Amino acid sequence: MGGYSSKEASCSQPPPTRASTNSSGGNHLSTQRTAESTQIPRDGSIVDVLTSVDVGKSCKQDIEPPPTKSPIGSHSSTQPVQVKRDGHVDVDKYQQIFKTYYAKLCDALPTENVLPQLVSREVITIDEMDDVLAEKTRLRQARALLNGPIWRAISGGYPEAFITLLHVLRDTRSCKGLCEDICANLNISAKDEGDVSCEESFCSQSTVSMSTYRENLKCKYELLPLSSPEELLECRSSEYVNLFLTKFDERSKRNKEQLVSGQWDSILKEHSCLSSHAEGTRLDSEPLTLADVLDVKGEKKKVVLIEGGPGMGKSTLAIKICKCWAKGELLQEYDAVILLPLRDPEIQEAKSIKDLLLILDEELNEEVYKEIIKSGGERICFLLEGFDELPDELRKAPVFAKLTEKLPKCTLVYTSRPESCDQLRHCVTRRIEIRGFKEEQVDEYINNAFDKVEDGKEKAVKLISQLKTNPLIRNIMYIPINVAIVCHLFLLNSLVPNTLTQLYTLLCLNLILRHITKHNSSKVDYLDSLDDLPMEIAGQFDQLCLIAYRGRQDNKIVFSSLELKGYGIDASDVSGLGLLMIAPSTSVYGREKSYNFLHLTVQEFCAAFHISKLPAKEQCECFKKYQLTDSFQMIWRFYSGMTGLGKKDILDHMLPSKWVKSDYRRRRTIELLHCVYEAQNVELCHVVGDHLEGSIDLRFCRLDQISCSALGYLLQQYRGALKLVNLKWCKIDDDSCEILLSSLLRNSYSSKLKLILADNKLTEKSCSIIASSLASFTKLDIGWNELSKSIDRIFTSLHHNTALTELLLGKSSLRSSDMQLVAQMLTSNDTISVLDIRQNEIGAEGCQYLVECKDISLTKLTMWNCGLGVVGAGTIGEVLSNNKSIEHIDLGENSIGDSGVERLVEHLKCNNTIKHLGLCDNNITSSGADHLRKLFTSNHCSVNSIELSDNPLKDEGLDLILQSISVTMEHVGIHGTGMTSSCSSVSTALHKIKSIKFTLPDNCDHINNSLANTTVLEELVLYDGSDVAYHTMISGISRNSSINRLWFSGGHLDHPTVSYLVQVINLSKSITELHLDGVDVAPSDYLLLSDVLSVNSVVKKISISCKYEQLLLFKFLKKLNCTLEVLSLSVTLEAEYDNQFIREVEMLVAEHNQSDGVTTPLHVEL
Repeated sequence: MGGYSSKEASCSQPPPTRASTNSSGGNHLSTQRTAESTQIPRDGSIVDVLTSVDVGKSCKQDIEPPPTKSPIGSHSSTQPVQVKRDGHVDVDKYQQIFKTYYAKLCDALPTENVLPQLVSREVITIDEMDDVLAEKTRLRQARALLNGPIWRAISGGYPEAFITLLHVLRDTRSCKGLCEDICANLNISAKDEGDVSCEESFCSQSTVSMSTYRENLKCKYELLPLSSPEELLECRSSEYVNLFLTKFDERSKRNKEQLVSGQWDSILKEHSCLSSHAEGTRLDSEPLTLADVLDVKGEKKKVVLIEGGPGMGKSTLAIKICKCWAKGELLQEYDAVILLPLRDPEIQEAKSIKDLLLILDEELNEEVYKEIIKSGGERICFLLEGFDELPDELRKAPVFAKLTEKLPKCTLVYTSRPESCDQLRHCVTRRIEIRGFKEEQVDEYINNAFDKVEDGKEKAVKLISQLKTNPLIRNIMYIPINVAIVCHLFLLNSLVPNTLTQLYTLLCLNLILRHITKHNSSKVDYLDSLDDLPMEIAGQFDQLCLIAYRGRQDNKIVFSSLELKGYGIDASDVSGLGLLMIAPSTSVYGREKSYNFLHLTVQEFCAAFHISKLPAKEQCECFKKYQLTDSFQMIWRFYSGMTGLGKKDILDHMLPSKWVKSDYRRRRTIELLHCVYEAQNVELCHVVGDHLEGSIDLRFCRLDQISCSALGYLLQQYRGALKLVNLKWCKIDDDSCEILLSSLLRNSYSSKLKLILADNKLTEKSCSIIASSLASFTKLDIGWNELSKSIDRIFTSLHHNTALTELLLGKSSLRSSDMQLVAQMLTSNDTISVLDIRQNEIGAEGCQYLVECKDISLTKLTMWNCGLGVVGAGTIGEVLSNNKSIEHIDLGENSIGDSGVERLVEHLKCNNTIKHLGLCDNNITSSGADHLRKLFTSNHCSVNSIELSDNPLKDEGLDLILQSISVTMEHVGIHGTGMTSSCSSVSTALHKIKSIKFTLPDNCDHINNSLANTTVLEELVLYDGSDVAYHTMISGISRNSSINRLWFSGGHLDHPTVSYLVQVINLSKSITELHLDGVDVAPSDYLLLSDVLSVNSVVKKISISCKYEQLLLFKFLKKLNCTLEVLSLSVTLEAEYDNQFIREVEMLVAEHNQSDGVTTPLHVEL
């Protein structure tokens, strides 16, 4: 591991010598070892000593210390140890104390932070640090450190190593007390008076070698090109155009973007903050400056991840950062900003941190390397550009994956395409996304690009005008590279293409034509198609497409001269038909030339062209092989545009599974939409829409504007009945919303659509388009968006709307005054039956507006967490007393309390329409329960379902409520109410309740007996039971014939209990659904559930939420093939899984559903 120094250390070597000083004055570590060898005790390492029978026996060997000064730590001023025997260090005492505290040190020692400090204090060498870090776990690393260099030093008569370790650990919170105890036993001070503080270290002056390195880097960065290659653009923006950089929203771990990275960008320039925002606005949409992006001061981990799609300018951003540092404009707190383009073969071949410095001068390289290691990477920033372009096997290589272990104080900045970031996301300090251009920035770029062109102003106006009438291409213009290409093509031909495939086809034709004109004597004025190139050019183009394809197969972007020669291309005169360029070198002293395509997207386009020319059978085989490969996503989009997706075999493989719902299925659906969009094939829209059965579920999948354009194309062209479009948490902004809703307005078949746009990035700008689209929807969920400032437009449009029946506005920043608009809307609208306004600050004042709403159509009102309080509860009661339509009301988490319940009940006594009353988490006690008892015993009470979970009712309150039930209740929820084994009313209530959920007490024998006799109970939901409690309840269930839905949520089920449950379900004739939600069950025990399915034809639905091992799930599904009747299986996998795993699950389910005799297909949700 490491590779930057030889591993000569053996167990018999003594501690390292002092650092030497080089001739240039730069202090750095010496890797030389003393010739003397200190022997370890005969019984081996400290582990051997501690595990031997005769633990108390001394293993000290009397070794005379050398007459020279102690070699331990030049930074330590610890005085010579006072505990001596016969003039020597009392090694016995140190060994004994070391052994006494060994186990505790192993448990507490944070090796990641300690090792660099021990190197800097010269307690251990770099080689020894590598040996320790080679161990896979922290505990093993701690043992390796203590068993190795620390134990050898103590045994050799050099306890200063141990003392220095204690001084390093004393500043660690988890070790401070332990270190003080050890130092007290050794009779030494726990404080190291000679320590150099972090601030002093941070402010120290750089050495000569580091200064030389810094100046070399600055010179190199000044020479690196920032703008696009001359070969691509004839007109470029003469000024920088700012990009939109924002913090990434971290609220969902299920976010899987479907974007592809570009290698360089032609227009990305330093972003300046467009405006200041008041505190409290949505952070994920604020524009950031480069200084904001890279500000990690005060963070424990300093790791920044910058994500962006194709042509977003990640590479140019990296170069821009380096140039700003070189000019003194940015990151001046760093001695060195080291740019590492990860596509560079030289960087990919690196075996150690030393290799990443890219210094050919070995002496300078060694000095800089040692200084960086000694400081733990402090004041060093590594800019790892293009993580997605690093081959998969190298992403886990120690030199890249363990940078922060060896250099815990360094700063890491990554750039990458989103779908390749999974390995990084768990360890980053902050995530930044590049969103590209807004509309005004597109216009700015076009005006700048045509500024110095003849008739430039007129051409710019014409292009901007054409883009506004061409929504297909306009929607991809937020990507800077696309703007540059469109400007280039418009300058040449006044053409504006419609799709990315058309865009890159025209680009390649123009570049090849320019090449022919420049290098060939033959006169060619126009190229019509890539299929009809001149013969000699066609051969070269085919070779380039083969190189592009092979490169994507191997995740290779940069090609050496030798590799090009192998494909018949002379590297001495590489032109590549204008599609290749010399790869820029970031090595400080330069290196041999290598080559890459003008852009990663150009390479992907050429690779797609190669695949499209293969025989049909080979095309299908290629698709099957690479359909799950991230690096081929863009290739299949281009392939679709080139072929129109006319091959049924490939289209069938593209269609997502009908029977297995998963995040992967949703991501595949997005990719399919992109391919259909590129193909511009209307018939495909019908095929895909019918396959999805009119329901498009893309929740939790990030949709950029291109993805929304692709979805909009399908929504506009599909002529079937659209039922559902679920775009919850897709991070759709106002522009994307307009694209989607405009497409729906053009579709006359979407009049009964349920549209879910909750939890996106919509603002008041979207209110107008939403308001104009309401006639198309029966359900609209736009909660968790910032719509409040203009939401009156939506309410006004609903006054006489006859289509919408469900309106969900949760957490939409509604205020009490907005409730006047809600009341007016409800009064004039005759169709809305469901209104959800949860998590809005409405308060009692806002509720007052609803009092006058009498003759309305509303049947369900949800006001969860709306700040109602006691007064608001009374007001809602008044609303219900006046209203005879509302049947279901949920007032959970409103701090109503007992007094609020009293006010509410007084009004409900006059109401005979309310059927469900939700009062969760309202701090209701037995006093409030008594008021509810009065409600249930009144003659006019219509409530047959009540939710009281998470209220401190205790046994007394539960008895009051449950004993007052005189009629059959549909549902009673009393989970988390403090019920104990003494609550006898539960057992009697089971004879009057169809559905109940409660937390199991330790002793539930009385409930068990009631279960055996009840004939009313249909659904039983049990929370947080022990093995014994669950076993007791299952015993009662075994004698019950009415329960058909059984839930276990939380708690633990051991093997005997699971076996008993399986036995009971096998014999049951009533249980049709079994749900295990977060129950602690051994993974292997879940296999027993599949035995149920092999003999039981009654169970129709099983849902499991567990850490299911992939192999066990396969076994489960294979056993599933024994039954023909299971309708639904839902498995929540808490463990990570890949696309291939889901694909194999899909194949297993498809095999089952296509078996002879299966009349009702199995549906699986992961």
